[in-house]
Amino acid sequence: MDELESTASPIQEGEEQTPVVKLDIKSEPIKAPRWLMRLANRVRVGFALFVLLSSLLGLGGCAVQARGAWQPVNQVVTPEILEQVIIDQTNATASEQLSLIDNAQAWVIPGNVGQLVFINYNTPKLCGLKQCLYTGLWKKPTQEWEIVFSLYLDRNLPQSVPLFEAPIDEPSSIKRPLPCFRVNQLESTTLRQTLYCLSENQYQLIRTTTQTL
Repeated sequence: MDELESTASPIQEGEEQTPVVKLDIKSEPIKAPRWLMRLANRVRVGFALFVLLSSLLGLGGCAVQARGAWQPVNQVVTPEILEQVIIDQTNATASEQLSLIDNAQAWVIPGNVGQLVFINYNTPKLCGLKQCLYTGLWKKPTQEWEIVFSLYLDRNLPQSVPLFEAPIDEPSSIKRPLPCFRVNQLESTTLRQTLYCLSENQYQLIRTTTQTL
């Protein structure tokens, strides 16, 4: 039977060819004015930059979309385990628990040992003034489950910025069983990015960086 271990606390065809007529005209080639040549060069450079930036933005958009492959939680977590998680992480009543199970979403990230499963409860009932509860589960190869993080996060972010980014390749002297992940939070015009990695069966804050949007 599935078991749940908990040590955490909430903290996008052919064409007709036209005959070619050659004219033998001897004349000096017409030279375009220098200003016109400079303008043509600038147009070519500008077009090349436009194509390059469009490609980069397109790739970036695909990457962001791939970071959040959310799906109904009942396709990933058994109702029994999810019920235990809800009891452990919330103060929901028995009737509210059914609603949480129906609305919740999960995102699975493969690890070296088992899987990391993000749980988005997807309901304002588990939100404060701005932040909402998210839980991380470790699905072990033995079919045991363990709560490895619990965070209250503000999901109001620019469209191009995901709430979670995973997996994050963080060099380490040891082989971590689960991948690291990054959380993005907006503070006025500053984006705060916090890296978390698994340490002793719990995700710990590794470092925080900021950038101005």
